[in-house]
Amino acid sequence: KMDNKDHSNGDLKDCIYGKKWLTEQDYIDSTAIGIYGGSYGGCMVLAALAFYPDEFKVKVGEDFLDLTKKEYNMLIFLISNCNRVIAKETIAEHLWGDNIDMANSFDFVYAHVKNLRKKLQDKGLQDYIQTIYGIGYKFQPDSEL
Repeated sequence: KMDNKDHSNGDLKDCIYGKKWLTEQDYIDSTAIGIYGGSYGGCMVLAALAFYPDEFKVKVGEDFLDLTKKEYNMLIFLISNCNRVIAKETIAEHLWGDNIDMANSFDFVYAHVKNLRKKLQDKGLQDYIQTIYGIGYKFQPDSEL
């Protein structure tokens, strides 16, 4: 059982230390760091993105991103493997599961990455998704791209 019903009564030191660590990073605007949450759940924040996993939503500032299910799942997968190179084949298998065996190519992964990048950049974010040519992609929030 994930929810112990102990909302805001427990130790929040992990949030405090997380915010402290973020403020020490020279590439992060410390005035833009916030801890979000609700009484029955919250979100995680990374690279100016706030994730609401119970609702399958991602927020940038005050705006929610209009992501398809595949784009949302891809973004979560890339972020959960932050700073790691993920092969196109691995991304495709994660998104489509066993159905990936029917694919002739992985061009659709490129198309989803392209659309995801555009949606992130349209909200004023830098390009955190780095292309590793011939291999795949990497979510790198500290990238100097």
